[in-house]
Amino acid sequence: MEHSGFIAVLGRSNAGKSTLVNRLVGQKVAIVSPKVQTTRSRLMGIYHGDGVQAVFLDTPGVHTAKNRLGRFMMQEAWGALEGCELALVLVDATRGILEEEETLFARVKALKTPVFCAVNKCDAVSREGLIDVLARLPGEVFADIFPISARTGEGVPALSQALYAALPEGPAYFPKDMYTDQPERRMAAEIIREQALLHLREEVPHGIGVEIEKIVPEKEITRIEAMLIVERAGHKGIVIGKGGGMLRAIGEGARMELEALFGGQVYLKLFVKVRENWRDSAAALKDLEYTSD
Repeated sequence: MEHSGFIAVLGRSNAGKSTLVNRLVGQKVAIVSPKVQTTRSRLMGIYHGDGVQAVFLDTPGVHTAKNRLGRFMMQEAWGALEGCELALVLVDATRGILEEEETLFARVKALKTPVFCAVNKCDAVSREGLIDVLARLPGEVFADIFPISARTGEGVPALSQALYAALPEGPAYFPKDMYTDQPERRMAAEIIREQALLHLREEVPHGIGVEIEKIVPEKEITRIEAMLIVERAGHKGIVIGKGGGMLRAIGEGARMELEALFGGQVYLKLFVKVRENWRDSAAALKDLEYTSD
């Protein structure tokens, strides 16, 4: 008998949830960028250890929803709490305790399952700043609190040991060679979107979507065609760039990661299409596989 269960990871946008889940799992299962709202849907990252299987649920950042996509993202975040054995709240030490954290604290306070807190980016604040954040946490809500750095790994072993010890005894949910629930098609789209987030200016990324047109595995190469969706005609030129330079840079960055995902050479062809206000369109969200209806 081993310890196993689901752990919902919640926090504001850009608190470092995906970076932490990738580190805990030991594999890249979630895309990471400095832009807020990078994670748009809930995904699983599965850690297999000695007598432990921990299923981490990486969630979109807690925020005030302004469109249909935003409302879907918040449903994904709060929905992760249903049926989980543990919850882990991530607080960004560089930003402190604000309205999003207060909302989250109030939500998890009602849970009957243990709730842990990790104060992330402790390597990026002064000792006094970290002490101030820790002092403002509602200690009665949390089973334990850990200062960590998801980027460097500082404090993460102590956090993970506490989480695994708190999981109930039970059988493994997934085979040992499975580390995420994301199909290759979704992971390919997210890898391309990650590169777009890393290369583009602030005003464009929130309105970027990626739709995989086709994936054709051949004997020595995998051929992928994907569409980058933008909300405004003016953004199309930015994404393509002068002489196609921006689109080429996005594609080159994505191709290297896609080759690691598919285990061989990848030919990637990218297109750009304008779909106005797609984030408020039920049909567009379904096409981009965020929702099923």
